Amino acid sequence: MTNSFDLITHPDQIQPDFAFYSIFLTAGAVLVVLTAIAARQRWRIHKNLLFFTPVWVILSIVLLALDARDTLQVRSLVKQGDIHTVEGCLSSFHSGLAEGSKTSSGDERWSVASEDFAYGAGEVRPGYHLVEENEGIVHATSRVRVSFVLSPYYGRKEIVRLIVLRPSCPSAPDRNQTSGS
Repeated sequence: MTNSFDLITHPDQIQPDFAFYSIFLTAGAVLVVLTAIAARQRWRIHKNLLFFTPVWVILSIVLLALDARDTLQVRSLVKQGDIHTVEGCLSSFHSGLAEGSKTSSGDERWSVASEDFAYGAGEVRPGYHLVEENEGIVHATSRVRVSFVLSPYYGRKEIVRLIVLRPSCPSAPDRNQTSGS
């Protein structure tokens, strides 16, 4: 297991996730074919498909284009050197769930030098997002040097370099932990 993650030295690795996008575009293609068959054979559902299919295709294309644009802007920020770096022991740490969740409740969250970071398993994003339970390198006792850029579209911090330094620190408190849990 490595104790670092680095996209700064290889910014061209910051790419839109075309495999992820293909899931939505393939579903759109299937809907188009299904709509054509339903209309030709006069299935009762064909009127619903005539509405739903173009909505799916248009929304998919627009949202995927926005996501791809954001990823390319993150890469551009890295190439321009518009990177912020902080270092220190974690002031808080909440381990993320190994499986992705539909809400942010399963996200890994931690803070260092008054900067908060959050990401979850299963997220599609250009920066570091490997949670502790999935062999992530950040732990409650980590001392880190983290470099990040601000995502122009989503407004979140994308971690483009993360180095876990030695020595270890005292265990950071879990500020998301509630009493009785």
